[in-house]
Amino acid sequence: MPRSLWVFRVPRDDPNNTQFVLGELFNHGNLRQGWGIPNLDLTLPDHVWIQNYINGCLQYWNHIATPNEATERRNILLSMLYMRVNDVIFIPNVSQNQIDENNFTIVTVSGPYQFQNMANQPIQDFGHMVFVTRLQGYQFSNHTLPRSIFGAPFMRCVDQIQPHWRSYQSFDTFLTAINY
Repeated sequence: MPRSLWVFRVPRDDPNNTQFVLGELFNHGNLRQGWGIPNLDLTLPDHVWIQNYINGCLQYWNHIATPNEATERRNILLSMLYMRVNDVIFIPNVSQNQIDENNFTIVTVSGPYQFQNMANQPIQDFGHMVFVTRLQGYQFSNHTLPRSIFGAPFMRCVDQIQPHWRSYQSFDTFLTAINY
């Protein structure tokens, strides 16, 4: 089975969250994503996850969520369940434990999705994670990948690069060129 390619965005809404996610990535090989407050394990049945999301939004973020919003968030995150060992993830605007608009990082999935209940942690979000290895950083350029390739259709926090998309060939060619 061929490896899948993904684009994964590090949250940038809060500097503390960003530093936590980057620290987990570069120090522990845990690639984490938000909307991961306690009781939001993606392996839960849809209706349970949606109700937990609605309840959790009020409790953790003082936000009244609708079932539609909860369903949309779940659908975005469900991609993490499909990540397999040896899949490659591109993380734009990240290099060596920092946000960096001139660089991107690639990683290889080394372990499947897991959910960690963060209830007793200083940051109680970002319980969704996959294990990664082979972290390598590159500068955006015509010799690697241009920054513009990470625009549409890659607008969500987790997106699979579909083999029939025009940009797929650029990602695949780059990986071949660097023997990744």
